[in-house]
Formats: sequence, C-alpha cells, structure tokens
Amino acid sequence: MNEQFEALKNKYGCHLQVAAALGVTRRTYYNYRNAGDKLPKRVMLAISLLLADDDQESLTAIRESSS
Repeated sequence: MNEQFEALKNKYGCHLQVAAALGVTRRTYYNYRNAGDKLPKRVMLAISLLLADDDQESLTAIRESSS
C-alpha cells in the first residue's frame, strides 16, 4: 500500500495535495498511510481511481456516499 501512496505523492507533488484530492484532512490522510492494508474499501477504491485517472465524477460519488 505504501507504494501506492508514494505513487500518488509523485503524481500530485506532495502528500498534502493527495489528501486534498481524496477529500480528507491531513490527519485523516496520515492515518490512512499508517493503516497499511487495513484501509476501508472506499478509500482503496478512491486511491486506485486517483492512480488510474482523475475521474472526478466517481471520486465525488465516493465522497458523497461516505458523508
């Protein structure tokens, strides 16, 4: 999982930008990074979408369903 977070960091420039792209706070993002493979499925899905392509409609739907 750490490889995916590093790939996102390389894509967005810094971990803070990745947190913003995921729609979470900095603290929540660091908790996700420390959770390893114990992440919720919706977070894993959002990460895979960010790595694959910036599908904003799918990401918005994930964020709205988690609220």
